[in-house]
Amino acid sequence: MAKASADPAKIEKQRQAWQKTRARGKQFYILTRGVLGFGLTCALYWIFDKDLLHLSLPKVALCLLFWGGFGYLFGLWMWNSNEKRYCNLS
Repeated sequence: MAKASADPAKIEKQRQAWQKTRARGKQFYILTRGVLGFGLTCALYWIFDKDLLHLSLPKVALCLLFWGGFGYLFGLWMWNSNEKRYCNLS
């Protein structure tokens, strides 16, 4: 979403894009953008950055839980941030 000083056509396009995203629902957004998009990406980076021979299943599971939870919080924060911007544009 853009600031209010941007081109009106661009603002309208961004507002309509957020309406489409919003229609899919908050939990879908958090799951796809936060948990899978951010959390899983960070977890996989952490797992493959380590020496794979020294990883154990409990460490991998803990990593996935930690980054999945952090991804959920990140997705929630992004949803609320976009909702605030959307309300300011409407």
